[in-house]
Amino acid sequence: MVAPTVAVLDVDRARDKLEVLEKRLRAIEGGNSHEFGDAVGLCLVPDVIIPSKFKVPDFEKYKGTTCPKSHLTMYCRKMAAHAHNEKLLIHCFQDSLGGVSLTGICTLNQLGFHHGRIW
Repeated sequence: MVAPTVAVLDVDRARDKLEVLEKRLRAIEGGNSHEFGDAVGLCLVPDVIIPSKFKVPDFEKYKGTTCPKSHLTMYCRKMAAHAHNEKLLIHCFQDSLGGVSLTGICTLNQLGFHHGRIW
C-alpha cells in the first residue's frame, strides 16, 4: 500500500507537469490568437497608402530553400517604382513569401514585432 503523503506528492507533481504542458500548448497554438480584436492589430503596417490602380507584382515565393539575398534583390527590382514608399514595400513583402518564411513573419507579427519595427 502507498503511503498517503507519497500519493499526494505524486498527484501534486502530476498536476504541476500538466500545468507546464498546458502552458506550452497554449504558447504553440498562439494562446488567444483566434480572437482578432480590431483589424488594425492584424495589419503588418497600419496606415499604408496603396496607390490607385496598384497591382502587386507576381513574385516567386521564397520558402527558405533558396538564397534570401537573391530573393530580396528580385523583390526590390519588381517594386522599384515604389522604392520611396517604405510602408507599401513592407506591406507587399509578405506576398513574396511562402511556407515557413510566411509563417515566420506572421509569428513575428503575433509576438509584437509589427508595424514596421522589424525592418
